Amino acid sequence: MTGAPPTFSITEADPCSRITDSRCTTAAAPGRWISINFSTPGDGDLESEFTGVLVELFDAVVGTFRWSYE
Repeated sequence: MTGAPPTFSITEADPCSRITDSRCTTAAAPGRWISINFSTPGDGDLESEFTGVLVELFDAVVGTFRWSYE
């Protein structure tokens, strides 16, 4: 049994860091979710290429996540 792919949102609540929140449903329990969060100050510039790459790397790794029972 496999859950739905994660959904992503990027927030900028803290002006000094970039925060990414990913949520994924669990396979056997509708209404239950797992949340995976990531934040980074990057290189100090939230709009820099380096900071963007860190966020993209996190999204790529979490994008492969699926809830399953074996």
